[in-house]
Amino acid sequence: RCANWDVWCDAKEAPDFENIANALIPQHGEGDPFWVDSARTIFSSAAYRMSQDNKPCSTARLLSLILTSEIETLGNFLQGTESASLVSKDIKKTAISIKSVLATYIKSLRFLDGLDEKDENGELKRKPFSISDWVLDDKQRGFLFLSSNAQQHASLRPLISTWLAIASNAILGLNPDDDRR
Repeated sequence: RCANWDVWCDAKEAPDFENIANALIPQHGEGDPFWVDSARTIFSSAAYRMSQDNKPCSTARLLSLILTSEIETLGNFLQGTESASLVSKDIKKTAISIKSVLATYIKSLRFLDGLDEKDENGELKRKPFSISDWVLDDKQRGFLFLSSNAQQHASLRPLISTWLAIASNAILGLNPDDDRR
């Protein structure tokens, strides 16, 4: 019941990945913003770098890299980015703490697992879906529903917040038009 959406459907340039990271990993309370800001930086750098490395982008690959790979592996992947120093083996305890903040929020992306399944011909079973493209396409009709059941709502909250932020930013970027749907 879900469209084939992933981070790369709505993020092409570095600022797009930063916007998604800001929505996916919220700043809470009076705590030190370093941890959340660092988690956002690592997420956006990893997703953007993945879009540039000529290998297929997938949510499973991103989650594996960020959540289950060794600090050294993640550090090597992020070499030369603004987040490389945050996952340095020289500050391993800090890097592990940042990864725990990341895990808290980006684990909601696990619910997207399987949306990029392919048929026996190697073709995607579901067409990729971009929320911002849908908003910007005046020919589109219908509604966009973002729903969850009560049991999964807390787990899906970061993902739903991300989708709402993408839709809101796309709407705010529209030119004024009295005839728009």
